[in-house]
Amino acid sequence: MKVGLIHNTAAGDALALEDITQAIHAHGHEVVALATMADGVAALPLDRLDLVAAAGGDGTIAAVARGLAGSLVPLGVLAMGTANNIAVCVGVPTVLADAVAAWATSRPRPFDLGVASGPWGERRFVESVGGGLVTHGIVVMDRQDTTSPTTAAQLDRAVKAHTDVLALLDAVPWSLTLDGVPVGGEFLMVEVLNIAAIGPNLHFADGASPWDGRLTVVAAAADDRHALAQYLRGRAHGDSQPPALQTWHVREVVIAAGDRLHVDDEVVGEPGALGARIRLEAGAVRVLVPDSPAHLAERAADAS
Repeated sequence: MKVGLIHNTAAGDALALEDITQAIHAHGHEVVALATMADGVAALPLDRLDLVAAAGGDGTIAAVARGLAGSLVPLGVLAMGTANNIAVCVGVPTVLADAVAAWATSRPRPFDLGVASGPWGERRFVESVGGGLVTHGIVVMDRQDTTSPTTAAQLDRAVKAHTDVLALLDAVPWSLTLDGVPVGGEFLMVEVLNIAAIGPNLHFADGASPWDGRLTVVAAAADDRHALAQYLRGRAHGDSQPPALQTWHVREVVIAAGDRLHVDDEVVGEPGALGARIRLEAGAVRVLVPDSPAHLAERAADAS
């Protein structure tokens, strides 16, 4: 395949550009164009490419996915970040050589993107939009502005930051409309998920999928504080069983009131700024995904 490569040298486990290109060439592919994160997808000659490979963390991969929205050129995920939520959720190996080798038995699959509109404008997202626990966790991590020596230590630090935030977090009133149905309550957290893992590999709802044409909304009330704290403590020791929280599967979310929001890994708007609409662009980008028994079964069902 003819590959356009976007490489982020600042990602958690980023390898040298030469190592990445050598791995791609070793498996019979050709890197015909390079671009930096600052240049983005717009700098690549998409009409000459069979694949755009994004080498970096979830932020890099999400940015490239947004840039490829509407294009027929698929995205190849080369996960080199701290959490690598996107790679894990789509079944792409997180070891470079294994990820490139898997291209030989992978197929482009339509991948949903979310679109969040509010006082900050309109933004596509890959992972989630939400407020409460995760937003405050992002703020704390940004303020610390330090990096741990290993990705495992960085994840542990992020989980601890969320644990500390939860201990002090107040439930606030939220007013939502989910596919036209009003939902309200006082929540510690509301997340609108496109994939199953967000932040430092946090799983709040197993049913979240970028393939199903739906968003998964999960809400944690004050009564869920203990379950969330128990989950975060377990997450620090490798136990990723998600807590049982209120969950809805919908196509559109309107937020009339709630806590300050994040869109993927960026906090948006000002505290107290109200009004957001979150919708889905089903199959907006094609992602190269390794064959799995589940994917093969889905294709067989579609063909029958």
